[in-house]
Amino acid sequence: MSLRGKKWLFVIVVLVLLALCVSMFKKSKGQPNIILISIDSLRADRLHCYGYERDVSPNIDAFAKDSAQFTHGYSQATWTYPSHASMLTGLFPPQHGLVSEKRRVPAELDTIMKSLKDRGYTTIGVTDGGWMGSHFEWQQHFDYFDEHKRFEDWDNKNGSNPGIFQERVDAFLEIQGQVSEPFFAFIHTYEVHDWLYNDDRNEIYVDPEYRGPLFRDPFNMCMGLIDKKIIPDTADFKYSKARYDAAIFNMDKAFGVLIDSLKSKGLYERSIIILTSDHGEAFGEKGLFGHGRKPYNVQNRIPLLVRDGKRKGVYDHPVALSDIPTTIADRVRADGKHPGRNLFDTESRPVMTDTGSGAALALGELKYIFFGDRTLAYRLDDLNEKENLLAPDIVVEKPLPEEARKELKALGYLR
Repeated sequence: MSLRGKKWLFVIVVLVLLALCVSMFKKSKGQPNIILISIDSLRADRLHCYGYERDVSPNIDAFAKDSAQFTHGYSQATWTYPSHASMLTGLFPPQHGLVSEKRRVPAELDTIMKSLKDRGYTTIGVTDGGWMGSHFEWQQHFDYFDEHKRFEDWDNKNGSNPGIFQERVDAFLEIQGQVSEPFFAFIHTYEVHDWLYNDDRNEIYVDPEYRGPLFRDPFNMCMGLIDKKIIPDTADFKYSKARYDAAIFNMDKAFGVLIDSLKSKGLYERSIIILTSDHGEAFGEKGLFGHGRKPYNVQNRIPLLVRDGKRKGVYDHPVALSDIPTTIADRVRADGKHPGRNLFDTESRPVMTDTGSGAALALGELKYIFFGDRTLAYRLDDLNEKENLLAPDIVVEKPLPEEARKELKALGYLR
């Protein structure tokens, strides 16, 4: 090629690149920032705004008044890895396949981060590591990624390396100060997940005189409770719930710092902010302790607050964590393969949870739970799931809808 031809080729390449930059700028101009906050293991009914009697969450409660609050939000799994994968893709666990420690997040996975990058967003991931860290390849889906390296200094004697939300908030604010808008930020913390290991013994909640097994050997005793090898007494349960409340209280303080910082920077009004959790935590209800077991409300009902500057109030229709990507994509007109529904779509649809050993389905006014050949049914407003409508001595008011039956059959839960 002649020198003249090379010059023209160079000019054409530059013009194409400029056109792409202009196109990307037009796509992202005026779009809101999006901040998705996941408080690992936070169950809905332990927040004051969801009816808890203790005032453990004043900052979240204030945020709820400025947000859309979903009463019946459900996770698609009852432990961290598959639940977050559903939250960030819109896929059900059997679809994304991230259900064991042997699986890694593939680069080609259609995450909401990928959809937003194509829309001109800078993507930020700030996590407490573990299941949400670089060991499982989450970092490849973010432009900026910061994690608490939990597995590098794991100590079986002392249990978990605790996650502190304030550290994650500080890390996000530092990164955010270096990037342009619009940005998407995913902020994840284990502070509530690690309620037994963190130094959250706030005297407002925790009995300072307790010296039972959960105080002396928290890690091994907690594992014993989860595996039902240890039978706790009333004092143990009281201590567990108090430590959980203290962890929520401390997490809530850091959440307040985050919201105040966003407001001081003028970002609060320019951002869609979503606060949620990946699953709940049991403290003896239904014979369960911890999480990752059965899809009762204590393990799969999660808080879900969406502050978009447009909609406020309480929404009572069932929604799923897997609806978050579609809701975000709809708001910013992003393309993406996210099969969930928009959270604000009130049309009845099945909301599923899969634990591997059982499944739950919320549809209309009922929630069904399936364990092999055994099926339970509860009204959605029966939050403690006390009255099984399929018990022999109770008249079944509504049979399992055909739509739900077909979906469960396709997933292998019914024959």
